[in-house]
Amino acid sequence: MQIIQAVRPGARIAEVLRSALSAWFTEYAELFSAVTSLSETSPSLMAAFLLRFAEWERRLAEALRARYPGLGAENALIWAMIAFGLLRLAPPFASLRGSSFADAANEVFDRFETLAMAGHEPGIDPAQR
Repeated sequence: MQIIQAVRPGARIAEVLRSALSAWFTEYAELFSAVTSLSETSPSLMAAFLLRFAEWERRLAEALRARYPGLGAENALIWAMIAFGLLRLAPPFASLRGSSFADAANEVFDRFETLAMAGHEPGIDPAQR
C-alpha cells in the first residue's frame, strides 16, 4: 500500500495509520459514505463489505510488515485490525458531529491513543507505538 510508504520515515505505527486513514478518507469520503449507507440497509451488502474489510486488513498488515520488518505477522495484523476498527467508527462520529470523515477519523485516533496510553499495549514494542 503506497499510502503507508508515503508517510515520513521514522514515523511511529500509530502516526502512519492516522495519516494513511486521514488521506484515505479525504480521497474516498463520498464513496465510503455511499457504501456505508447502502450496506446498513442490506445484510448481503454488509457481508460483502465485511469480507472486503478482511482483505484490506490483510493487505494493510503486509504493508506494515514491509515498512516495519521487525513488527512480526501477529502484531502487524493487530495494528491492521485496530486501524479498520477505528475506520468503522469514523462515519458515526462524523454524523454525530457534522464533521468530515477525515476529521472524525482523527478524533477517533485521538481517543484511541488516549485510551491506549492509559494502559499498555501487550505484545507491541513501545518503540513502535
